[in-house]
Amino acid sequence: KICIFERNEPLRYIICVLSIGSMSTVQDICNAIGREVLASSLGVSRQSISNAISDSAFPANWYEIIRRECDDRGLVCDLILFKFKRNEKRDAA
Repeated sequence: KICIFERNEPLRYIICVLSIGSMSTVQDICNAIGREVLASSLGVSRQSISNAISDSAFPANWYEIIRRECDDRGLVCDLILFKFKRNEKRDAA
């Protein structure tokens, strides 16, 4: 991805730099890796992959495998794309 920006546009530049190489959505990751590859690696059906795309989030227990698949391809695997549970006690403090 190449970003073109005007002089004196630092915010646009920062956003552009941060987006290079990142997979910003569940669908982006699924398209980059392949639904069949993910389904096979995770031991789930293609429907489960489609459900994650519809939910815009992967189940938390898929993180390790998806992270490995992303690492193998040089892709960024953002934690925000996974349904991790919040620590209620820590959040209340």
